Amino acid sequence: MLPGLQQGQQKMSKSDPLSSIYMEDDEVKKAYCPPRIVEGNPCLEYVMYLILPWFTEFIVERNAENGGHKTFTSFEELIAAYESGELHSDDLKPAFSKALNKILEVTSFHLYLIDSSWVLMAQPDQC
Repeated sequence: MLPGLQQGQQKMSKSDPLSSIYMEDDEVKKAYCPPRIVEGNPCLEYVMYLILPWFTEFIVERNAENGGHKTFTSFEELIAAYESGELHSDDLKPAFSKALNKILEVTSFHLYLIDSSWVLMAQPDQC
């Protein structure tokens, strides 16, 4: 189970809109993500359990003056950069949000196809 997006939340809660992610949600911007702190950081846990397994890499796009683009292929590499300050939470959160939205786009499209199929099956004379 993935943690909620606020500090100290062990799991997501539908009753707390700031703790969970919905299909069209930008709550990642408000998520608890303290610089250089790994323990209890929900954004990093999402990258570890969702983003890296899905894409096999985590891409952080940032300006050259902030270190330029960086691609992480392991969670250990990401943690080392985050703990050292090479990767800041202000760079992590937009990259996490972008990757999460890519996953949600695919999921949303598949749900749309399934829903459309059910409509067609319910109305065979309309095909």
